[in-house]
Amino acid sequence: MASIRTSTNVSNEVYQVSFNPNDNAQFCVVGNGVFKTYKYNEGTLKANPIQKIEPQNFLCHTWLSEDRIVVGTDTGRMLLFEGQEYKKDFNVAGPTTAESTTRERVNTAAGQSDTSENKIQLPVLALTKYSKGFLCSAGNGVVYMYERTDERELYKKAREIRVPVSSDSAQSTANMKGGLHEIMHMTISPSEE
Repeated sequence: MASIRTSTNVSNEVYQVSFNPNDNAQFCVVGNGVFKTYKYNEGTLKANPIQKIEPQNFLCHTWLSEDRIVVGTDTGRMLLFEGQEYKKDFNVAGPTTAESTTRERVNTAAGQSDTSENKIQLPVLALTKYSKGFLCSAGNGVVYMYERTDERELYKKAREIRVPVSSDSAQSTANMKGGLHEIMHMTISPSEE
């Protein structure tokens, strides 16, 4: 096979590596200050040039299609890339589609603006693809569903799914932070039922 250094800084941890489900010779690596995709060809690994972005603590990612990846950060941001080009930035603390209109009306009536300073920063701990878009866990006991749109936004937050706390308090306390579940990994059944 082959090996490659993902960062010149040895203290930059790698959190996740995944192969492109449509091309087993391509994979993505994310970590603290690390977001790279590589292609394996004839015994060598070659880094794919990705549009330059500010270094961040990238915690997770998922392949949405052969050339589309969404990457989650410790500040609650999700960055969408198509090919090697940055396309869109999502903030997990943003409202769902239904809440958005209501919150905008309430804030406008109260003379408030909905700035990023008013939003809580939740780390994006897990991402996974499903047929209509992707799911995001932000470490607060909630899974957010983002659905594909035909509009400029590409994806919109469509729903929140709250994960109930188990009645087994000893087990629950061990897996919770701040009284809420930290959902670290997610998978979906192939039938999506």
